[in-house]
Amino acid sequence: MQIKGLQPKTQTKYLRAMPDFTRFPGRAPDNATPEELRAFQLDMKERGAGPAAFNNRLTVLSFFFATTCPRPEMKRHMRYQRAARGSRWR
Repeated sequence: MQIKGLQPKTQTKYLRAMPDFTRFPGRAPDNATPEELRAFQLDMKERGAGPAAFNNRLTVLSFFFATTCPRPEMKRHMRYQRAARGSRWR
């Protein structure tokens, strides 16, 4: 993460977020399947994770599957959420 230029605060957030996914399939994340990744996303949504928390977890996983453990097929299964926009502009 240092080589990629991530700030210390960002590194800490990434290290805290990764165990959420690791606990979900109950094994090392580098062995996770695309189906487990989809199930993790559904679980986050069912537990009421907001768009910011949801997208944060996917950003962490994206970094993991792109840099730490390159698996491009996993990135194709990430579905980010858009935050609902208020109707400020009428």
